[in-house]
Amino acid sequence: MKDLISVIIPVYNVQDYLPACLECVCAQTYENLEIILVDDGATDSSGAICDDYAQKDSRIRVLHKVNGGASSARNVGIDVARGRWLMFADGDDLMALNMIESLYHVTGAADIVMCDRHKFTDVPTPAVGAGVERYCSLAFLEKIYEAPRFIAPWGKLYRRELFKNLRFREGIIYEDEDLLPQLIYAAKEIVYLRQELYYYRERPSSVMTSAFSKKRLDIIGVCKRRIDLFTQWGLTDLRKKAVKDYYLHLKNLERQTAGTGWEEEHRLVQNELAQWPDYGVRFSLLEKLRQRI
Repeated sequence: MKDLISVIIPVYNVQDYLPACLECVCAQTYENLEIILVDDGATDSSGAICDDYAQKDSRIRVLHKVNGGASSARNVGIDVARGRWLMFADGDDLMALNMIESLYHVTGAADIVMCDRHKFTDVPTPAVGAGVERYCSLAFLEKIYEAPRFIAPWGKLYRRELFKNLRFREGIIYEDEDLLPQLIYAAKEIVYLRQELYYYRERPSSVMTSAFSKKRLDIIGVCKRRIDLFTQWGLTDLRKKAVKDYYLHLKNLERQTAGTGWEEEHRLVQNELAQWPDYGVRFSLLEKLRQRI
């Protein structure tokens, strides 16, 4: 019998998109699923929609909780999951009906298997892709600086053992950038399936596309923790990349907080920039030209 896979979906105020998401999950060609819907204190009809679908499909489990954010909802799902593999999806996204089966088919000895994602706003039109690539953890850590999809929680299968001592950090945004490097480092092998099977919906009202808020400063702690981890793991080249990436985030925050009523936040960012040279990393002339710094 095929392994049980737990699909964990945090749900918060996505009533207009949730039915389509659940239809995609329930219709997966890989059927041995445990579908965990975590209603994170939704104030619209999302919670009721979850309950309705649970009546239609016995594989669905619904957990209702007070609002705590996506990290909290995912962690609740991890705590109750019974599958040998875990997968995360967002309640406003879609996926190809063969996505889970395609990922499972190439698992082999891997601890993480990921596919490409396709961004859409209305109707997904994914590109046709092919190819399977296998990486050790250190080689794949290099890829997190290539594109956001490599460090996103969705579009991946994870062996549940990876979460024995790891959870999403609660109370912050960028929680995926905080946790994924640790999961990747703990994995013996990562498989990358070059097919656009996860469909990521871009919404103007989403957390990562909305106007600046103080929560954007969470990236400062995320970057610092990543630098500390790479230092602890003895990954010198990756530490340099993390330090440079931190600088670019700080410069972006400096621009976002300049002259916009965020004076306190602007001073905080400038203070971090003043301390950045202490890391002992410098940009090359070519990097400065490319990044326009």
